[in-house]
Amino acid sequence: MTLVMLTRPDDTPVAVNPDEVVHLAPVPTSGPLMGPLTKGTRIVFRNQSHQDVKELLNEVVARIDASRAGALAMPAQPRGRRRPKASK
Repeated sequence: MTLVMLTRPDDTPVAVNPDEVVHLAPVPTSGPLMGPLTKGTRIVFRNQSHQDVKELLNEVVARIDASRAGALAMPAQPRGRRRPKASK
């Protein structure tokens, strides 16, 4: 699993699993869904929770796309017991 690092409204980092993202949109700037940001992106997850981040929509889309493309290019790692490295 590859995570995407973004920035919460309070400037703390947040790691987002791109596989859980179902919707991205600019943060609402008015109305009942308005959050603490006037610029940024609202990320909605499979469980219908959301996270607002400071990065703009285009940047979030680019990071998620890059993460997904990288995950597809990575070879599958075998699961199971790891062999210790041989000493020289």
